[in-house]
Amino acid sequence: MQKVIVLLLIVLLGGCTTTTPMPKWDKITELEVRQDRITAYSSHYAYNFIRNDPHADAYARYAEFYQEFASHIPGVAVNFVVKDEKVTAEYKALVDASGLSAAQIERLRYHYGANIIEPNKKLVVTFRAQGDVVYILQHPPGPDTRTLEKPVTVTINDTTEQNVSWVAPLLIPAFPLIMIYGCATGPCV
Repeated sequence: MQKVIVLLLIVLLGGCTTTTPMPKWDKITELEVRQDRITAYSSHYAYNFIRNDPHADAYARYAEFYQEFASHIPGVAVNFVVKDEKVTAEYKALVDASGLSAAQIERLRYHYGANIIEPNKKLVVTFRAQGDVVYILQHPPGPDTRTLEKPVTVTINDTTEQNVSWVAPLLIPAFPLIMIYGCATGPCV
């Protein structure tokens, strides 16, 4: 009987949390670019970024930036901030300013909001996008999906609060009763 009660408690306590934290890292292996959204796929998640407002389209700004400065970008860092099922993507491009003109540096600073890391040497330009994250078991590639040559590693900061179900507070008063029952029916350890 004691084993049944202990097993029941393990099952109940195991089912108390209702959210599972995201991993600290993920690898984006495929992109699906459509007129209304961009979806980034990893092995278990799909990150959907909806393109709502064509006048403030961050994707168009990024494409313009990349077209002009791609040869001056030695590295990038991608960070996803997840809360509940919402995701904010931060794409930081490191720009080598040593081969740029003063006008290009000014354009980076004022048009793209670049931050100076090292004067006349390194700048960082950050792009942000809002979206949703969905757990997937399998992703069948569509006609707009392309596999990346090199997977992109993203860091994930999961700020989702770990919710506890309503059963957990009910179990706290039950612990002393279970212990008393266990001590009354057998050896109390």
